[in-house]
Amino acid sequence: AIELLGGWRTDAFQLEHRTVISKLIEWFDGHALGLTLVGASLLLPTNAHVTWTTLWERLQQEPLKTTHLVDHFGHQKRLATDYKRRVVQVWDELYAELSPAERRVLQYAALLPADGIVCDWLPDLIASDPAVTLPQSFDHLDGDWRPIIERLQRMRVLSKRSDRLWSMH
Repeated sequence: AIELLGGWRTDAFQLEHRTVISKLIEWFDGHALGLTLVGASLLLPTNAHVTWTTLWERLQQEPLKTTHLVDHFGHQKRLATDYKRRVVQVWDELYAELSPAERRVLQYAALLPADGIVCDWLPDLIASDPAVTLPQSFDHLDGDWRPIIERLQRMRVLSKRSDRLWSMH
């Protein structure tokens, strides 16, 4: 999990951040989806100078529902948290910072097989989508769509699998 977060910010490997990063990992029960959203959100311009501690404190501001799990003897096993709500909390922040075209790319990508998004489809769909306002000079055949895709790739929300395929995390 630390290596996953380190893919977005190399300071995740520094011992001084280990305690707070461990809390983040535990908060998401180690699930890659939640941690991927955390990493991607750290690449947003609004989070460029956010520390791991600040991020952790911000995520803690909204109280979450919790459920105590009990084994068949009636002993408390562990405290289960509302994981879905935590993912939505981070996703909402990330999604709000995306441009309308970036949002639409992710909406279209979500409709396709997660590991089989044909590279040529998304630019064609965006260019012909009346709900997306693009610059008058936008020409998807000349690569004007690349900054949109490249930002999503830097965030590691989309990954290039081959010359023809992307995958979505």
